[in-house]
Amino acid sequence: MEQYGFFVNTDICTGCKACMTSCFDRNDLEVPAKFRKVYEFGGGEWTADEAGAFTATAFTYYASMTCG
Repeated sequence: MEQYGFFVNTDICTGCKACMTSCFDRNDLEVPAKFRKVYEFGGGEWTADEAGAFTATAFTYYASMTCG
């Protein structure tokens, strides 16, 4: 039995969800069935310095997950 892999470089992932589209297309799935999902995680806060200027420490990253 053949097995296929699916590589996603999370260092350059922008959350465009093209991996979901290619999986959908490759497996001839009907809407809304999906074998792959992209999750977005983010957070951060604002901090004020002595002069009253605010700096953001925001972050966002994406994780491409299979359903199995």
